[in-house]
Amino acid sequence: MDKPSQTKLYAGLVIYRIQRNVEYLLLNDSFTNKKHWFCPKGQVIGNEDEIKCALRETFETTGLRPSELRIEEGFTIELKYLSGTKPKKVQYHLAQLLDNHVRLLPNAEGVHMQWYNQSACSEKVIFKSMQDVFKHAQTFIELKQQRRKHFDQPRMMGRPTLTETKSSTVEEIKLKSRPTAAPAVTTAPVVPVPAQQQSQQPQQQQQQQQAPSPLYKTRLCERYETEGVCPYGPKCNFAHGVLELRGKEQETTVPIPTTVPANQMMDAGNQLFKTRLCEKFIKEKFCQYGPKCHFGKEILFIYDYYFPHIRNAHS
Repeated sequence: MDKPSQTKLYAGLVIYRIQRNVEYLLLNDSFTNKKHWFCPKGQVIGNEDEIKCALRETFETTGLRPSELRIEEGFTIELKYLSGTKPKKVQYHLAQLLDNHVRLLPNAEGVHMQWYNQSACSEKVIFKSMQDVFKHAQTFIELKQQRRKHFDQPRMMGRPTLTETKSSTVEEIKLKSRPTAAPAVTTAPVVPVPAQQQSQQPQQQQQQQQAPSPLYKTRLCERYETEGVCPYGPKCNFAHGVLELRGKEQETTVPIPTTVPANQMMDAGNQLFKTRLCEKFIKEKFCQYGPKCHFGKEILFIYDYYFPHIRNAHS
């Protein structure tokens, strides 16, 4: 008598990804003479469980790692059929591809891989049992998506939908693009200016710009005193020598030189500037302050300070 043949156990994965539609991964090889397409599956070895076997066969045939797949809990379909004269049992699990940009192994000689939607899969697989597997998988995925939408609805409470935000932004753009009434501008009446006044105004401005400063040529040029040359020449605001020094503009009353203590000289201001001889310069013929000294170095400077009209009369 022939021994009863033992049923061989196989395990496989129905792999899907979500893009615009749900797509499933199918394989085709030369062993089947390209008659039908199938999902990756293999025989369980030793004490290996069905999920580990399905993941191992998937990695060997497609290159997809277990970390790139997520096994869907609650979906298991078992098919029993005869392969020739030997009974075979295949257990299919559903797995989602986590990253749609993961590359599969390149198509080798006699092996082809392709993504198809559920209706195309029903045409590619020949057996009625596999067509039912894809129908159950499609129903399972659609129910899962509905539950996820129902679960996410409370989170979206109070938040505007995409259509509401689009409509609000369109209304805001329309409001911004509407022409608004220009504010009334009050203009003062324009008073015509006579031509003589218009011609005199630029002349007065030029005279104001050309008027010398009250301090013009009232101090010696430091560079001219030290180096004997000044790059500004006659345009320099400082005097080049004692003869170019001019008296400062004074009030009608001429201040009388009085003996003022040295500690009060700084408080006296410009009225006492160069009104006394520098004692240090008279004794030592040297002053560390140079032209910045508040005391006069020559009697001629003080004479010109109080009596500038006399020098101008002789010159």
